[in-house]
Formats: sequence, structure tokens, C-alpha cells
Amino acid sequence: MNNLQRICEICLLNNIYTPNELQALLKAGKEPAVHTKNYWKKVGKIPRLNATGIETKLWIKNQSNGEYYLRKTILYSESMVESI
Repeated sequence: MNNLQRICEICLLNNIYTPNELQALLKAGKEPAVHTKNYWKKVGKIPRLNATGIETKLWIKNQSNGEYYLRKTILYSESMVESI
């Protein structure tokens, strides 16, 4: 399972998107607005004060040997963040 599939599964399990909404989003060539804290920071947003992120594991590439491994990650949906 790749990261996009894992994120889509998380979106469905946490009622972030309905199956129809998610399917329409993917058909339009877009990805779910569910990202890590670092991603949101790069686009000028931060998690809300009491927002509880969604814990999961995503594939990360090891810089030294190029291999992939699963690493614990906290994801936040667009509704959980606010502008800085």
C-alpha cells in the first residue's frame, strides 16, 4: 500500500471525506487535504490549539541507502489547521 492509499483509507475511517467525495477528488487529479504538520507549516498554516492529529505510519525514504521504511506520522486535515 502506498502513502496515497494509506491517506485515503484514513480519510474514510475518520469521516474526513465520503467515498463519493474522495472518488471525485481523485478523478480530478487532486489529493486529499490531509498532511503532516511540516507540510502545513510550509503553506503558512498550523494545527489549531486543541486539534488532535491522526496517527498513522507512512513510507519514508532513507537518504543514506535509498530504502523505504514505515515511520510514525501525525496527519492533520484542512479543517484542523488555521493560518499563521
